[in-house]
Amino acid sequence: MTIFIITVLYIYLLYKRYIYTPLFNKNINWVHIFSETTLLWFSIYSALNGILTIHESDYVGFIFLFSGIPLFAMFFKIFYKKKESLKVCEGLNNFKEDTDVEQYLNILFDLIKKKDS
Repeated sequence: MTIFIITVLYIYLLYKRYIYTPLFNKNINWVHIFSETTLLWFSIYSALNGILTIHESDYVGFIFLFSGIPLFAMFFKIFYKKKESLKVCEGLNNFKEDTDVEQYLNILFDLIKKKDS
């Protein structure tokens, strides 16, 4: 039961990270996202393993666990990048909250830094 609570909390944490913009270095943000998606994948795997427990020792579950980490993290990164591109296409006049403008400006600053380097 506690693993399901932990899984829901990780989903909520990643949802909050998706909504709000990082106020620090983007590379550090990606490390946080990767570690949180890894922990979410571990909790999802543990919950599924607890439900579908087979008392035989096999390596299929172990391979599934570690092969799913990069796929799951890459999925969230693509999802996050898609949000940024939609935010840039949306334009400055359509924002309703100040956090939307802050996210928009952070994305523009990152794009300018990438252009200069």
